[in-house]
Amino acid sequence: MIKLIGWVIWIYIAASLVVRPAVAMVPEEIMEVACAEDEHCHYYETENVTSSCVHGLCHCFNNQTNVNVTCEPNILHTTNIIGGNCPCMLPHAECHQADYLCYCEDDYVPTIDRRRCIPKQVPLGEPCESDEQCLFSTVFSHCDGSTRNCSCDAGFLRNDSICLSQTKLRAKCDDRMSCTQHGQHKICLPEVGECVCEQGYVSANTSEECLPGRKLHEDCQDASQCYAFMGPGATCENGKCQCRVEYTIVTRKTKENRYSIALEKICAPLAEVGQYCTLNEHCHNGPEDEDEQLMECDHGECACRFGLKNKVPCSSTASSVKIKKILLCIILAMTGLQMHV
Repeated sequence: MIKLIGWVIWIYIAASLVVRPAVAMVPEEIMEVACAEDEHCHYYETENVTSSCVHGLCHCFNNQTNVNVTCEPNILHTTNIIGGNCPCMLPHAECHQADYLCYCEDDYVPTIDRRRCIPKQVPLGEPCESDEQCLFSTVFSHCDGSTRNCSCDAGFLRNDSICLSQTKLRAKCDDRMSCTQHGQHKICLPEVGECVCEQGYVSANTSEECLPGRKLHEDCQDASQCYAFMGPGATCENGKCQCRVEYTIVTRKTKENRYSIALEKICAPLAEVGQYCTLNEHCHNGPEDEDEQLMECDHGECACRFGLKNKVPCSSTASSVKIKKILLCIILAMTGLQMHV
């Protein structure tokens, strides 16, 4: 039995070495920006230094000293892209001293081409460039393609800074009291003369009633109830609010008032390799309560952990972690058997 345990341990060590990515043995200080092919690394080549793409990262080699060196740009100029080297001259961009790269300020996000920083949240009626800007400010809103302003979704009407759900009958009204005869939790919008659901309530597809918004794992009848508090990635499945398959649960801090901050569970899209980030938590790609997320923020982009070549999804890491856990369980089980012999 002792020999058997010894063999299991040797198998575990060998498997750990096999599944461990080769790039993990490359010193971290010579790892540079992400790449897909050697052409992406020519920016670092000089007369004495060559650069190539190794396991998704640029690596530089000094031809005279025959040693690996830190990659440095061969042309020094002011950065005009978010995620580039400091100094940062773009409006609303700042230099992070930890990695000396340019990121957008806290309340801003980069455009798709990463040439500008735009506000993270935009109120109703204000100019926008993406739906996300509007949703950060107001639920049930989007960036209108024709006006390029934040507008309420179809089936919702604007009331100051929020979007309220229209009812199925769209009953007419003259004042706030005239809506009570059409059911509870309804108010009148005098400017349009129509009864709508009050804030925090939505009109379901199968009912004229205004149903309350619901949070994660709470009972629901319609997906719009979950959407009200958890965002467009939420759905009502088997009578409970949860996130759709392509979304994951994340905890977001919100201001209840000027003195306190609340935590709420929302459905955020699964992160993709290359997605902009400034913190590791921006790279969610699985359940929030997983022991170990498979992606991290590296040089302003979401990348697979442990130096894996960036492929979607980062399944190789997951496989190696599972293999290690299985082997560890085998060792513990064999040890338990030996103790009872």
